[in-house]
Amino acid sequence: MKHIRARKLGVVAIFVVISIAVTASGRTVETRIGKLDFEHGVPTKETVTKLYDEMDFQRACQLHLWALPAVTAAQARAYGPFVSGAQESRDVVIFEGYRNLSGLLTANVTTPFVGGGLDLATYGPTVVEVPAGLIAGSAMDSWEFVGEAMAKANDFDKRLPGARYRPETQWDYVIMLDPVQDVSDYSQLDERAAYFYEGIFLTRAMKSTTPGVGQAYLGGYRDKDGHAFDGTNTYHLRVPPNPPARQFWSITLYDVDTHALIQNKEQIADRSSRMPDLMKNADVDLYFGPTAPKGFENNWIPTVPGKAWFTWFRLYAPLEPYLDKSWPLPDIEKVTSVE
Repeated sequence: MKHIRARKLGVVAIFVVISIAVTASGRTVETRIGKLDFEHGVPTKETVTKLYDEMDFQRACQLHLWALPAVTAAQARAYGPFVSGAQESRDVVIFEGYRNLSGLLTANVTTPFVGGGLDLATYGPTVVEVPAGLIAGSAMDSWEFVGEAMAKANDFDKRLPGARYRPETQWDYVIMLDPVQDVSDYSQLDERAAYFYEGIFLTRAMKSTTPGVGQAYLGGYRDKDGHAFDGTNTYHLRVPPNPPARQFWSITLYDVDTHALIQNKEQIADRSSRMPDLMKNADVDLYFGPTAPKGFENNWIPTVPGKAWFTWFRLYAPLEPYLDKSWPLPDIEKVTSVE
């Protein structure tokens, strides 16, 4: 209770200081958005215009961040009929392979995606029968450029407490929000915007805390030296021994601007432990760059010069060494040559 009162008093104190500053300054106040002119304490017409412009700008930015879940869901809903001719509320679309998955945000080429849209307003109550078997999915309901830079900063350089997987690396948790998005004392606007800037759907299993159940997602947005990934350069990632996944692990590269699979002539955007031709020793060496290092062609993801990218490292059925952070995933490093 004392803490709440202290916060309220702090707000009052700030209000008093601002009020005194406006009154004492007479006619002009220097602010972050420039000079504000007053006539006997009343904003001039020019100042009113400037203030309303700033209010519109701030609200547009917040709207962009707030609406990201709805926008990404709408994109996914429209993509199925676009590529397949499927009818909403009648057909289910199966997305498989590099080309079909290229239009979905942060898709994983290693696993197929199955989905469709339901228009309950038109068709009324609907029953969806899901066959028995291993699936990871959900049913969700869902109802841009001003805030784009803010959204990217909020996602790629999270300022959320606990976002970093291990403090000595650049790997972040991709999912920092509760699937319900509204927790006991606040609505998770920043957490929600950070995830839905990249992703589409969210379930509790996607941030599992039970060993051997669900999935785990780590995001890589900068190399070991803190620089964004450049498709012109070659990078190396060493996956240490015993990756903590009961099923398998995978790594996928995405275009910074589209958030979809990187587009290259080889049509390769990911590598995973499920691939029989992946070179595996105690650890696994992966390379990302325009040209395949000799001898590592099967461990290489092609990048495109001039195109930036980021990556997701997935663990399917993550185990205790991931959950307690004892398994160290090194940073992705820029390399100048491969021996």
